[in-house]
Amino acid sequence: MSGAYSQVDATGAYLANVILKNGRNEVQIYPIAQHPGPLVVENLIKRFELDIDQNVVCSTWFSESSVTETPRKGKRRASEAESHVSNGSLNGNGHINGHTSTSLFAVALANGTVLVFSPNKDDAAYTITCIDSCVSLTRSTTSGHFWALSNSQVVSEVDVSSNTLVKLFKLGKTDAEVGKIWQTDFVVKKLGASALLVASSKVHLVDGTKSKKQVIGELAQEGNDESSLLPFAYMLPVSGSVVSLVRELSSTLILHDISKPENEPVTFESKCGTITRVEFLKNDTGVIFGDNGAEVVKVSNGITSCAIVKTNQPTIFFENIFFAAQNGVIGVWYDANQPRFVKLSDDIHFLGNYSIPIDYKSKTCDLDISTPEITFVASESTSINNIAPAELFSELSDLLLEETVSKKSVIKLCSSNDIEDNIKDTIRLFSQASECSVLVKNLFLIISHKVASETSKKSSLSMWLKWLLLAHGGYISKQEELASELKNLQSSLDNGMKMMPKLLALQGRLQLLKSQAELRERIRNQTMEEVEEESAEEAEHDTFNDTFNNTTNIEELIVYMNGENDDDFDSVSADINGTVE
Repeated sequence: MSGAYSQVDATGAYLANVILKNGRNEVQIYPIAQHPGPLVVENLIKRFELDIDQNVVCSTWFSESSVTETPRKGKRRASEAESHVSNGSLNGNGHINGHTSTSLFAVALANGTVLVFSPNKDDAAYTITCIDSCVSLTRSTTSGHFWALSNSQVVSEVDVSSNTLVKLFKLGKTDAEVGKIWQTDFVVKKLGASALLVASSKVHLVDGTKSKKQVIGELAQEGNDESSLLPFAYMLPVSGSVVSLVRELSSTLILHDISKPENEPVTFESKCGTITRVEFLKNDTGVIFGDNGAEVVKVSNGITSCAIVKTNQPTIFFENIFFAAQNGVIGVWYDANQPRFVKLSDDIHFLGNYSIPIDYKSKTCDLDISTPEITFVASESTSINNIAPAELFSELSDLLLEETVSKKSVIKLCSSNDIEDNIKDTIRLFSQASECSVLVKNLFLIISHKVASETSKKSSLSMWLKWLLLAHGGYISKQEELASELKNLQSSLDNGMKMMPKLLALQGRLQLLKSQAELRERIRNQTMEEVEEESAEEAEHDTFNDTFNNTTNIEELIVYMNGENDDDFDSVSADINGTVE
């Protein structure tokens, strides 16, 4: 995984930027200004560089302390750093109204450690080592605590100050692929506590206070088609008992009422394509982020679309939008891995289409990077011919549903389409087909076998395999007839990874030899040019000397303005007037 993403704390006072990149893993915390003017307090920005092997898996904001504000005499004036709290703000990490809160940011690493960062400290405030490797984190309603979900479906509540487990239980009556956990603010009456949600392709209601049978219910599915097999990616509280959910690779927002888990949810199709995240600004106003922009919606007795918000740059979209009490609505866009901030509006009322100007300057480079040092060339028999996702899905479905599937035709069609967005949209259309299971099985068998047999070859088939596994990996892993193909694919990829250091070393040697050859060629050409220039100068000098030496009278070389010398003039005069005296 590479790139960067942002998370805003529940108070709207801090934005965490998590950079995921080979050789550079970093967590940054940006204090949002609580007074009109610059949007970020630059001198209070914290940057925490992680080791190269400290890969971030998941993260969450949570509250270190939370007490109700009560005016009292003699209260000292808050410092700039302490004033980064906006009461009444709302986002996906929870609701805080009338409270003062110190936020902490927890980051789970692949090695099993959880680092906890504070906006007020230069190093990690806490290092948590008492839990197994995590796949998901969420805040707890208890100050100084957070919840963690491990690979083995163990749920833990951690007290960061003492590095101890407050609660520990293993989930039962859930899918084997549960991979997300979320804390809600809705207090279920029969629980007496706020409910937890855990999810894979289904969402389960969990009571973290019980010692046994913690899973107490399951939310109703939004439909019975194949799209319901996709795992859930995001959950955000809306208001009261209502929560919003989004499945991976989906453009549909789902609203559930936790108080009535058996009721069928409300769904909303976003205009911005595949949903990448959802945030709520304030009250019932939310923002759906897609691969084609951000859509502002109202969630009240259903979902209503209000506006589409984009930047004035066609290739740059807002990665986050949040509400800050003193500065209104703030948009976040990315310049490489660094967040940039722009004010969108004083209030949360949007209507229509917006194109927000941003200060972006494209970076140019003198180096020619149009072609890599080592290029991968597709086989001569494969020509690129990209077609629209709907047409591609239709042609691919016809091939995969034939009585005798032609592997060559399927591979040729997939190899000739290498636009990743088209591939992703085509795979997503599988979920809407009644024969989804057949399409997924046949396509996986063909592509996985081809990729496994040619791991060193770069082709668009790897992108097809990637999106097929992302969208339908859960279903594929449950099919016994596909187990051998999965094992073969894993073995081939492992062997390919073992060859990678040797290939990189060979690539380095080839690049060194190429650079040396280019350097010698430049030196040789430069030397030849210098020799030619010297030869030309010597030839010109010799010509001048020869002319000078062969001239008997230097005056013969003098040319006058009319192109004639005196002798010519005298001879002409003699012809006219006779002999010159």
